[in-house]
Amino acid sequence: MLEIIARTPFSIEEIAGMVEVTRRTIYLWGKKEKLEPYVIDKVGNAIGIDMRATMPNVFGVGQPIAPRATKKNEPNSAVVTYWKEKYEMKVKELEDLRFKLKTINEAFSELISPTSKINKV
Repeated sequence: MLEIIARTPFSIEEIAGMVEVTRRTIYLWGKKEKLEPYVIDKVGNAIGIDMRATMPNVFGVGQPIAPRATKKNEPNSAVVTYWKEKYEMKVKELEDLRFKLKTINEAFSELISPTSKINKV
Protein backbone atom coordinates (compact mmCIF):
# COMPACT_ATOMS: atom_id res chain seq x y z
CA MET A 1 0.00 0.00 0.00
CA LEU A 2 2.88 2.41 0.71
CA GLU A 3 4.03 2.02 -2.90
CA ILE A 4 0.63 3.19 -4.12
CA ILE A 5 0.61 6.08 -1.65
CA ALA A 6 4.11 7.11 -2.74
CA ARG A 7 2.86 7.59 -6.31
CA THR A 8 0.18 10.08 -5.25
CA PRO A 9 0.67 13.85 -4.92
CA PHE A 10 -0.20 13.61 -1.22
CA SER A 11 2.25 13.36 1.65
CA ILE A 12 1.88 10.73 4.37
CA GLU A 13 0.86 13.51 6.77
CA GLU A 14 -1.89 14.70 4.41
CA ILE A 15 -3.24 11.20 3.92
CA ALA A 16 -3.15 10.55 7.66
CA GLY A 17 -5.17 13.72 8.18
CA MET A 18 -7.70 12.77 5.52
CA VAL A 19 -8.14 9.29 7.02
CA GLU A 20 -8.12 10.74 10.56
CA VAL A 21 -5.25 8.62 11.88
CA THR A 22 -1.66 9.38 12.81
CA ARG A 23 1.24 9.30 10.39
CA ARG A 24 2.67 6.41 12.40
CA THR A 25 -0.51 4.41 11.81
CA ILE A 26 -0.11 4.84 8.04
CA TYR A 27 3.47 3.53 8.29
CA LEU A 28 2.35 0.60 10.45
CA TRP A 29 -0.38 -0.25 7.94
CA GLY A 30 2.24 -0.15 5.19
CA LYS A 31 4.43 -2.67 7.01
CA LYS A 32 1.64 -5.18 7.59
CA GLU A 33 1.44 -8.17 5.27
CA LYS A 34 -2.34 -8.17 5.28
CA LEU A 35 -4.73 -5.31 5.94
CA GLU A 36 -8.45 -5.33 6.39
CA PRO A 37 -10.23 -4.37 3.16
CA TYR A 38 -12.02 -1.47 4.86
CA VAL A 39 -8.65 0.08 5.80
CA ILE A 40 -7.38 -0.19 2.24
CA ASP A 41 -10.64 1.19 0.88
CA LYS A 42 -10.59 4.07 3.39
CA VAL A 43 -7.11 5.12 2.30
CA GLY A 44 -8.07 4.70 -1.35
CA ASN A 45 -11.13 6.88 -0.91
CA ALA A 46 -9.03 9.57 0.76
CA ILE A 47 -6.52 9.74 -2.09
CA GLY A 48 -9.07 9.21 -4.85
CA ILE A 49 -7.80 5.82 -6.03
CA ASP A 50 -10.01 2.79 -6.55
CA MET A 51 -8.04 0.30 -4.49
CA ARG A 52 -10.46 -2.42 -5.57
CA ALA A 53 -9.08 -2.15 -9.08
CA THR A 54 -5.49 -1.78 -7.88
CA MET A 55 -5.67 -4.64 -5.37
CA PRO A 56 -8.43 -6.98 -6.63
CA ASN A 57 -7.07 -9.94 -4.63
CA VAL A 58 -7.97 -8.14 -1.37
CA PHE A 59 -11.58 -7.39 -2.27
CA GLY A 60 -14.27 -9.84 -3.19
CA VAL A 61 -16.14 -9.51 -6.46
CA GLY A 62 -19.38 -7.55 -6.32
CA GLN A 63 -18.72 -5.62 -3.12
CA PRO A 64 -20.08 -2.08 -3.18
CA ILE A 65 -17.60 0.69 -3.79
CA ALA A 66 -17.65 3.67 -1.43
CA PRO A 67 -17.84 7.15 -2.98
CA ARG A 68 -14.54 8.72 -3.99
CA ALA A 69 -13.15 11.92 -2.53
CA THR A 70 -13.72 14.68 -5.05
CA LYS A 71 -11.29 17.24 -3.68
CA LYS A 72 -8.10 17.06 -1.68
CA ASN A 73 -9.40 19.37 1.03
CA GLU A 74 -13.09 18.54 0.88
CA PRO A 75 -14.55 19.60 4.24
CA ASN A 76 -16.23 17.11 6.50
CA SER A 77 -19.92 18.10 6.42
CA ALA A 78 -20.43 17.29 10.12
CA VAL A 79 -17.59 19.63 11.07
CA VAL A 80 -18.89 22.35 8.77
CA THR A 81 -22.39 22.01 10.21
CA TYR A 82 -21.05 22.16 13.78
CA TRP A 83 -19.08 25.37 13.18
CA LYS A 84 -21.90 26.95 11.17
CA GLU A 85 -24.38 26.31 13.99
CA LYS A 86 -21.88 27.54 16.58
CA TYR A 87 -21.32 30.72 14.55
CA GLU A 88 -25.06 31.33 14.20
CA MET A 89 -25.54 30.78 17.95
CA LYS A 90 -22.78 33.30 18.75
CA VAL A 91 -24.28 35.87 16.37
CA LYS A 92 -27.65 35.44 18.11
CA GLU A 93 -25.99 35.87 21.53
CA LEU A 94 -24.27 39.02 20.27
CA GLU A 95 -27.56 40.44 19.00
CA ASP A 96 -29.20 39.70 22.37
CA LEU A 97 -26.36 41.41 24.23
CA ARG A 98 -26.54 44.45 21.96
CA PHE A 99 -30.28 44.71 22.61
CA LYS A 100 -29.76 44.45 26.38
CA LEU A 101 -26.98 47.04 26.27
CA LYS A 102 -29.18 49.40 24.27
CA THR A 103 -32.00 48.96 26.80
CA ILE A 104 -29.64 49.61 29.72
CA ASN A 105 -28.19 52.69 28.00
CA GLU A 106 -31.66 54.09 27.38
CA ALA A 107 -32.69 53.50 30.99
CA PHE A 108 -29.48 55.04 32.30
CA SER A 109 -29.89 58.05 29.99
CA GLU A 110 -33.35 58.66 31.43
CA LEU A 111 -31.95 58.53 34.97
CA ILE A 112 -29.25 61.12 34.36
CA SER A 113 -31.12 63.42 32.00
CA PRO A 114 -31.75 66.99 33.23
CA THR A 115 -35.51 66.47 32.98
CA SER A 116 -35.46 63.36 35.15
CA LYS A 117 -37.60 63.44 38.29
CA ILE A 118 -34.81 61.75 40.25
CA ASN A 119 -32.39 64.66 39.71
CA LYS A 120 -34.97 67.17 41.03
CA VAL A 121 -34.78 66.53 44.72
